[in-house]
Amino acid sequence: MFIPVPATVKFNEADRSVLDLVSLARPQDYSSDSSNDQEASTTSVYSDMESLERAIISIQGMVDNIQEWVSAVKSGEIPANDAIGRYLLDTVSSVPLIQSTDFEKMFNNHLQDLLMVVYLSNLTRTQLAIAQRLQNLV
Repeated sequence: MFIPVPATVKFNEADRSVLDLVSLARPQDYSSDSSNDQEASTTSVYSDMESLERAIISIQGMVDNIQEWVSAVKSGEIPANDAIGRYLLDTVSSVPLIQSTDFEKMFNNHLQDLLMVVYLSNLTRTQLAIAQRLQNLV
């Protein structure tokens, strides 16, 4: 006999992105000659730029929701909540003030570092392929 046990799932922000990706998995049909009739779920992993784009869109949606809430409070449509107001103030004040030129410079430096790592990994992969072919010739 099974007894239900109340449980909660707690995860951090890094785990959330993986869980979001896993939740997007769709069942895929495999060839009919397989003896297993179960469907497997697959999804594709996003590139860095796709992940960045999704994160920016998500943040824009959150900011839009906050703006709507603040506008509704200012117009008197909904009552003000001091706890939420203080939380928003703390959140906004914790964001460092960075000039757009400095942010662009930091972003471009990070992007150049990322491109260099991709280039070096491709170069290493090519070197290994050449070494393997030379080894097969000997």
